[in-house]
Order: sequence, then C-alpha cells, then structure tokens
Amino acid sequence: MYSIGSPTQRLNGFHFDEDGGALRRRRASVEVPARIDLETHLPVTLVTSVTSAAFGDADLGDLYITSAKLRLTPEESDRQT
Repeated sequence: MYSIGSPTQRLNGFHFDEDGGALRRRRASVEVPARIDLETHLPVTLVTSVTSAAFGDADLGDLYITSAKLRLTPEESDRQT
C-alpha cells in the first residue's frame, strides 16, 4: 500500500496488516515529481485541497479526485493542472 503526501511531496510504502487493518513497516520515503510517467505503473499527481475521492468504472478500477482552487496563490493554482 502506498501513501502520497501532497504537502511533503513524498511517496511512502507500507505493509498492510489484513487481519487488523493497520499499516505496518513503513518503507523509505521517495520524493516524487508532480507527475510520474505511466511506464512506472504508479502514476502520481500531487494536488492541494482535495475535496473528494471516489472509485468508479464497472470494476472500481478508476480513482476520481476533485479539488478546490479557493485560496490558492496563482503559482499554486498553476501547479494543479
């Protein structure tokens, strides 16, 4: 399982404990650019002010994320695209 922190711009890997539902043994953080090439099989986009996230498509294989630009500086807003 992976966790991405927009404020830190770091990708963290974890082992997921299926019995207890807890994250364990965090692996080393990796700094990521705003976008990682799709060939890496781990596309990443860092967004500020996430307002909602939902899985969609017939197999729930797509993740849809909405975010707000309210109160962002012009520079922060430009980085969201």
